[in-house]
Amino acid sequence: MLYLRLFGHRPHAQGPAIAPTGTTRDGQPARGQRAPHQLRPGPHRLSRETVVAHQQRRILAALAEAIAEHGYGEVTVERIVRRAGVSRKTFYEINGGLEQWLLVLCGAIGEDLLALLASARAGLPESDRPRALGTTLAGFCAARPDDARICFVESLAGGRSARAWREDMIGRLCAELAGDPASLTARAALGATVEIALGGQARRQPAAVAALVAHVLAGDDAGGRPR
Repeated sequence: MLYLRLFGHRPHAQGPAIAPTGTTRDGQPARGQRAPHQLRPGPHRLSRETVVAHQQRRILAALAEAIAEHGYGEVTVERIVRRAGVSRKTFYEINGGLEQWLLVLCGAIGEDLLALLASARAGLPESDRPRALGTTLAGFCAARPDDARICFVESLAGGRSARAWREDMIGRLCAELAGDPASLTARAALGATVEIALGGQARRQPAAVAALVAHVLAGDDAGGRPR
């Protein structure tokens, strides 16, 4: 889950200036308790930039968890700020409204996947790339199904900016997968992999899914030309 990448450790790990927490049944801080990784109140030596970055990571983690549990359509600012342990003022001051936060979250997930695909194909001959890319794409969706859902499904529930971001990211991913942002083959492989991952098959049969994606990416059309 993106939470681990944002913080680099488990939600309840302790660190400097970090307070423990109690939570309600839906994962929000219990009354009188502090949120996971919420900075202790009172004076400290952290810079303003450090505090804001810490608050931003908490908000993104809270948003990712809330979307995974309830879907973007059911997420509210109140739910996020309570879970993250920040004020509504801080929420809006750092990054504007809910859709702007969704864009930041999706961007972080999408850039992770792009980096993994670029690394997988680096230095490989063209004949070996479909399997390497298929394995990487299937592995990402199997290991991070919630992030895949946020990036490619829940983003559709956002506004015009979120939907435009999704279309642009799909084009960038298709360019990594097939060298062409308009590739229908790459778009089909991406869509199928996400759908399979959300159904759980990618985690249960990762090798089979990777082989299927590789087969699609390496396939020829009726005229024998790479798609």
